Amino acid sequence: MSLSVNLAHSKNACQYVLDTVKLKGANWDQYRGSPSYERCLSLGGTTATCTVYKDSVDICLYDDVRPKVRRLTIGVSSMIDQIRIIADESKSKKCGNCGEFSALAFIYLYDLGVRPLDWMSLIGGDHAFVVIGRENSDPNDHRNWGAQSVICDPWGRGFRHGDVRTGTYPAADFAIQMGGLVSFTGVRSLHRET
Repeated sequence: MSLSVNLAHSKNACQYVLDTVKLKGANWDQYRGSPSYERCLSLGGTTATCTVYKDSVDICLYDDVRPKVRRLTIGVSSMIDQIRIIADESKSKKCGNCGEFSALAFIYLYDLGVRPLDWMSLIGGDHAFVVIGRENSDPNDHRNWGAQSVICDPWGRGFRHGDVRTGTYPAADFAIQMGGLVSFTGVRSLHRET
């Protein structure tokens, strides 16, 4: 596929996720510097002492979606089935963070037949996203993903108040765009569909 086609797929996937989930990312408040459950935990608080900071989105994600996903994925060996469970639960409960948002985007694109498709995560950072059109190259080296590859990051787009450019961009811009959003030391593919 061409760069323009992959960019269009990414924009559509990000819009689909943000329209489907409806609720903000549970940890956006942490990155915006607001008092938050996640920030309290990152500063050494416990789940008990940080509970006071939980809002409705935190409760949805941490008390409902993630525990249910853990139960539902026990014994599920297929990674695509595990990603689908994450996406379905996020869609059903209308909440998530980057992992859930990217799983939902991945399944949306997968069901459209978009390939190649990678579900990615950062190393040395806490973030998940999708890469559309990565060449058959080292997934850990973003500089060699290919001229047609595109980052699909619905969490990033939502975090930046719907700014299309922060949820969809050529992978050639990955270091600059992602570095401006979340710190990291590397990247890896969690799952690839060709």
